Amino acid sequence: MPQRRIVVEFDQDPTANAAAITFDTLPPTRNLEQYVIENAVGDIIASITFSPSGALFQVELLDAERQIPDSLR
Repeated sequence: MPQRRIVVEFDQDPTANAAAITFDTLPPTRNLEQYVIENAVGDIIASITFSPSGALFQVELLDAERQIPDSLR
């Protein structure tokens, strides 16, 4: 499979232990679909957001200290 580079935005808030990886920019009047991901005990640990066309828009990590790979720190 050929490799290609993509541009993403990575924002981290250490005080909230959260991070967001955004793959696209959308106008303010967007109609996004967001899905939450829970761990085995029901805590929300992440969310994934899709654009109206179904393309991946953003991944939010809600336990960023543990979830972000060391290579991105």
